[in-house]
Amino acid sequence: MVKLPGKFDDVVKTAKSVLEDDYKSKGYQLEAKHKTKLDGAILTSSVDLDFAKKSEGGVTPAKISWKFPKPFGLVGFAIDKFEFDKEGKMKIETAMKKDMHKVDDLVIQATSDCKDASKATVSLTYTGIKDAYAKFETKPLKVDDFTAECLYGVGPAVVGAQFKGTDVSKASVGLNFTSGNFFASVIAKKMFSDFTAYAYFKPMSDVSLAATCNYGGKDVTWTVGGAGTVAGIPAKAKININWKRTRLARSQFAMG
Repeated sequence: MVKLPGKFDDVVKTAKSVLEDDYKSKGYQLEAKHKTKLDGAILTSSVDLDFAKKSEGGVTPAKISWKFPKPFGLVGFAIDKFEFDKEGKMKIETAMKKDMHKVDDLVIQATSDCKDASKATVSLTYTGIKDAYAKFETKPLKVDDFTAECLYGVGPAVVGAQFKGTDVSKASVGLNFTSGNFFASVIAKKMFSDFTAYAYFKPMSDVSLAATCNYGGKDVTWTVGGAGTVAGIPAKAKININWKRTRLARSQFAMG
């Protein structure tokens, strides 16, 4: 059975994560997780440290997040996230599965910031067709503001499409291909006028290399990077190049 990405945006995740994840160039962050005895609830807390902010003591308030797999013993219902961030804002994400709504392979999710009802969302995800995935998400107070996406696996490849509202010009089409330690993908947007391609290769168990190229009709931008272990320390580095200006646009290096 083909292993499908978790969502349409993850069609490029294998390569994209090497180039974008964990590039924190300012300050530090401490994070801790604790599994409680309250129906398996998990508490996650994180604190951002920015020593440049001397007037604030170099520390910003913490962000706290709870996860309740089975709140109040309700089978088939979960609170995936109940979060308070450092600005005092709240966010809640819930999910209902077969044990509650009795429909095979269907997950119903809802999100809210507990403040503005117009920002609340409801989504339906169906995986009942072999090697396929479909999801529809909308806002209850604005049904036409929806996102629909689907994925289908064919051998070593995965193809998919995403639609945002009824405007066809906002549709995206994606494809990826995996063979051993090699991965490649491409996303086409704006009526096939904007293309982003990714490539990934893992030459050794602790080294990953990736590259991406974006062509949007004006500029051609490239990013090349890698992740690995140097003297026992995890390290990541990347370089961005704007082809139109024919000069180094930005480089970024991070170690952690």
